[in-house]
Amino acid sequence: MSIPKINGPRIPDREPDPNAASAASANEAVFEIKKKRLKVNREKIAGVAKGLAEIAFSMGQTNDVESFSEQMTDDILAAFQLVAKRRKASKKHP
Repeated sequence: MSIPKINGPRIPDREPDPNAASAASANEAVFEIKKKRLKVNREKIAGVAKGLAEIAFSMGQTNDVESFSEQMTDDILAAFQLVAKRRKASKKHP
């Protein structure tokens, strides 16, 4: 059984979602170093933070590895985004 081809009006592609870009930027920090772009994403930070949270647990600094890891991930990502924003602003106004 074959499916007949229907020649109807072409459905235009959807417009890109403007919130998608802000969602992506909320999960990464972008640096420009020597005319190259470096993206530091949340997943990479979370992997490192999980390892550090396990070390903190073994040292007796925390009892909840998951929440400690999430908090560290949020803090580190916010710091990277702040630094990226400041670097970008300082390059515009030397």
